[in-house]
Amino acid sequence: MKYLFLVLLFLPFTLVAQPQKKLEKCIKTYETDPIKAAKDLKKLLNKAGNESRSDAWDIYVEMRENIYNMKLQEVGESFEYFVLQQKFDQINKMVDSVRANPGNLSEEEVEMFAVEAQAQKDLLDQQAYDMYAAEYDSYIFALREASLKSVSIRSDLNLRNLYFNHDPDTMQADTAEIRQFQTAYEMVNKGQFEEGRAILDELYKVYPNSYSVNMTYYLYHQYKEQMDTAKTILQKVIDLFPTEIEPRENLAKIYFGEGNTYRAKEQILELVALYPGQDLKGYLREVLFVEDKKLEEKRIIRPVFPNQIGYQRDNAKGHWKDYQEAMRKVSGFTNEYGLIKENDITDETYLEIYSWKRMLEKNKDKKPEELKFAYEMQEKGLLDCYVFFSNYHIDFANQAEHFAQSEENRNRMKDFIMKYLVELAE
Repeated sequence: MKYLFLVLLFLPFTLVAQPQKKLEKCIKTYETDPIKAAKDLKKLLNKAGNESRSDAWDIYVEMRENIYNMKLQEVGESFEYFVLQQKFDQINKMVDSVRANPGNLSEEEVEMFAVEAQAQKDLLDQQAYDMYAAEYDSYIFALREASLKSVSIRSDLNLRNLYFNHDPDTMQADTAEIRQFQTAYEMVNKGQFEEGRAILDELYKVYPNSYSVNMTYYLYHQYKEQMDTAKTILQKVIDLFPTEIEPRENLAKIYFGEGNTYRAKEQILELVALYPGQDLKGYLREVLFVEDKKLEEKRIIRPVFPNQIGYQRDNAKGHWKDYQEAMRKVSGFTNEYGLIKENDITDETYLEIYSWKRMLEKNKDKKPEELKFAYEMQEKGLLDCYVFFSNYHIDFANQAEHFAQSEENRNRMKDFIMKYLVELAE
């Protein structure tokens, strides 16, 4: 909250052509009425349209995030939530009791009881979610809209943390080793380095290729300022898990801090090929700045959300109408992630790429100005790289992730970036 106020206070010119007095009024309103302030700022952003600044969208996203967090706290402290939690705990205890002492119940009857209990828990979960659903939905939509209408670093970072954080570990859940690891991790972070290291050493004998164990070794050596060893461990994790973002991100930060921009850029290019969000593109811009270069994404601020199955969208006009119609044509053959199944209409794998190709085909005689670069990249066989990198959006993140699993595609993406998007700074 304090951070938001500080940023806002130094934000007199972050929205183009918008009166400073209105911004100051919005800032003042936030202190007493955050919801009204967020609505007022959104009106200013809407009025600015394509001229609105990304840092202003970051502020709007932060407002919505704070409103959501405040609602979560309010719900967590409410009597209604306390009652739901009590009921939830009671159901868990009943299931544990029946499984421990089934009496005359058969194994099948015990499992049926557990299934019915899970259904009751699901209802309780839904009731709890309903208590903060409006604020959560507003927050998620703010993230998606900021990512659509700007190059908001905060929105893409938060969306990545919400949807793409997962544990690729090789240790099995609910084991003594997992509990040991958690203890070791906590010790290292609390500064109890040698105690934590002793536990890690024992775990390493059993799980030498564990993502979590090796990443905690990296933390240990980082805290001890043993950076050469830290880099070696990170490189090992990258070799074991080449499509994970965290180890590459940390290695790039170390190299950049050491002034080794060449090695930092190697890792950063891999990062943006894996996840082309604005947060990771920010690293690339930093490295290019040192080299007296800049990144020109050739990004289009589109008027409609991407063609991801499952999201409602407004009907578009002009060539973007053709883009939307393409989705409708193959929607029956498309799974929930936007991957097109085998069909008689197209051999394309990705809904987003199919939609762009259909849009370009239908407008090839007019060739709208904003699609000029897309036509150029299509001729060079790089349309997929342009769409997934320059025009990346969370709504088709699953398609982009699938695309990036191929090392060949990642290499094509990196070549595309360096050849067509990187320019000398003015």
